[in-house]
Amino acid sequence: MARNTLALVAMLGLCGAVGSAGAATCTTTHDEQYQGGKKPVLSNTELTQGAISVCYKEYNLYASKITGGSLWSAEHLTKAKVAGADSITRIDSNFFSEPGLATTHASYTNSGYDRGHMMPAGDASTTTAQKETFSVGNIVPQTGKLNRGIWARIENTVRIVASSYDDAYVVTGPDFENMSTTIASGKVVVPTQTWKAVYVPQAGVAGAYWCENDLAPVCKVISIDELKRTAFVDAFPGLPAALRSQTPADWSEVLVLP
Repeated sequence: MARNTLALVAMLGLCGAVGSAGAATCTTTHDEQYQGGKKPVLSNTELTQGAISVCYKEYNLYASKITGGSLWSAEHLTKAKVAGADSITRIDSNFFSEPGLATTHASYTNSGYDRGHMMPAGDASTTTAQKETFSVGNIVPQTGKLNRGIWARIENTVRIVASSYDDAYVVTGPDFENMSTTIASGKVVVPTQTWKAVYVPQAGVAGAYWCENDLAPVCKVISIDELKRTAFVDAFPGLPAALRSQTPADWSEVLVLP
């Protein structure tokens, strides 16, 4: 993640700000979305200035006032949830704002970028849960080439994996090698990459899809340790070292690139 964010923090007047949670207050009950009950840890404290935490029926989100969007969304995706998602119709819901986050649906209008879900609407098992994925705290600007291309196929692959192996823990978020590209008059920062970390307990596999957010997106699968080194986020802090350091030979039959 970009290390040079202090200037942007000062410009936005966010130093020392504390974000307020939205309508869904996080409790220990929501820890079920995290592997081992331990939420992801983002070590770039510059981006967490004034961050907000919100917990919904089927996912938890962590969003930044500095980037104007998601830092990560976490979900425990099960076979039953995938079956529920398959049984309902995808809705075109309106994106809604979060208290403490200035970003709105209109922030993306005519920006040239898609409103890229981190917790996919396609993972939600009920219509109510699906509507809750349309929080502006659950999206980042993604190129249409990525969002509607290989990213959508990765989301579907993860659903297949969760259904085939009964469940998977999934954490999805952006990375910022730099913060030079913005929309909404500088209020929303466009990530240089987006990633999706996946832990499949029954398969004994953990890794992360890592995708360039540009007009010719290339994706790869990296280890959980590499994700931590690169994006400064520990998606699964409770995982043992052997799972965190897995290589393609360990996950090749599970976390495939579509």
